[in-house]
Amino acid sequence: MTDRTGEETVGPSRRSVLAGIGSVALVGLAGCTGGGGSQIQDTDGDGVIDSKDYAPRDSSVSRRSDLETTTRAAKTTTATTTAPTTTTATATPTSTPEQTTAPTTVSSEDVQGLTARNSDVFERQNHISAYSQHSVTVQLWAESVEGYTSSGTDLYVSLVEFPRSGSFASGRTRVEMGNDVSKSITVDIDFPEDARDRTLHYIALLVPEGESVDSLSSSDVQHVGESDPFTLGSGDTEISRVTPDELSGLGTEETDEYTRTSAEGIFDFTIYGRTEGQNWEASYYIFKSAYAQAWRRDHGRSRPEFVQYEMQNGFAAEFADLLDGIAEDIGFTEKRMKIEFVIDFVQRLPYVPDSVSTGYDDFTKFSIETLVELGGDCEDTSIMLAGILQSEPFGYDMVLIQPPGHMAVGIYGSDLPGYYWTHEDRKYYYIETTGEGWGIGDLPNEYRDSSAYVIQV
Repeated sequence: MTDRTGEETVGPSRRSVLAGIGSVALVGLAGCTGGGGSQIQDTDGDGVIDSKDYAPRDSSVSRRSDLETTTRAAKTTTATTTAPTTTTATATPTSTPEQTTAPTTVSSEDVQGLTARNSDVFERQNHISAYSQHSVTVQLWAESVEGYTSSGTDLYVSLVEFPRSGSFASGRTRVEMGNDVSKSITVDIDFPEDARDRTLHYIALLVPEGESVDSLSSSDVQHVGESDPFTLGSGDTEISRVTPDELSGLGTEETDEYTRTSAEGIFDFTIYGRTEGQNWEASYYIFKSAYAQAWRRDHGRSRPEFVQYEMQNGFAAEFADLLDGIAEDIGFTEKRMKIEFVIDFVQRLPYVPDSVSTGYDDFTKFSIETLVELGGDCEDTSIMLAGILQSEPFGYDMVLIQPPGHMAVGIYGSDLPGYYWTHEDRKYYYIETTGEGWGIGDLPNEYRDSSAYVIQV
């Protein structure tokens, strides 16, 4: 395989799927995990505690509706805290050698319903290929279904409010692939009147034949695909795509560092990079609904709570496992090389200040937001890297390191070259997450005489 410069490169032959929030779990029963364990605070003194306040540092804003609509980037929350109370300050590093707006309606493509947009990105992956208010057609590939058997499986489709909220209707049919490598299977939907004038989408799952979805755990289901958001107006006879505010401006984009393609129900990504002289490509896709859930989620948390949240809800482990698999496909089998690859992957994401990406001076994002928006500032990429490397299959002891006006991560180790901070008698070697080429223990000159907060996550 060659990259766009003509150089030899390696990478996975098929895209990996990030369902987001561990998995879609059971349709219509979507929930979220709280940060837990933090002290109750009301930073801006407006009578609303930080965990419930959409802008805990702005007393004039406590609810989403308090914000005036500006641009898509101006999200409906503004919260982060600065130096947390559960931190340890050390003198200097030690060196060893070496908003919500009404959706924009897009007209339907034909009177029969909608067909999948940019379906070529799915290659040999399951996906929703066509849908209307009456039915949903799914393209199934036998090789893409984990634990697939030719019998005992139903295709289950649910009509839910976007993103991944309550279910209005559902349908199912038995999957009978026979010897077919790929097959289109259609599920009928009885569209209810109370679902009109809402922003909706379809979610398709493979479930055990005949079993009630309410009785299943997330491990019993296989996430097949999702549709784009759509609506059926009061007087309409056909559905039309819509673009909710949180998805506006997130279209197809291509640079030397990455490509992002907006396809049916997903954003498809390829990141291009280089580790230890080896060019690589990392390809994956993320469901639009998972990003929208993160965008709408309460951002009133401290930085370590963002890491804890990503680990509690399973996203950090999901992404860690995905990157570990991509590293294996590339040929990085030793643990140290995998870590270097993960660091290079995170550093490859562009640095984007909060004032540009969100419209606020200080706004911390969830990792899925950083991935979909293809960039963030130092705390965004540090939160993501700390969560990845602390999750299995990596399982390292990680901290956040906060020198003046900056944030990075620290990885526990001993007798490594480079700079480290000591926290509770353990050495945490500095890792820079912004800019490229920084290795474990490399420290920018401006922080070599600085004190820093060391924050356990």
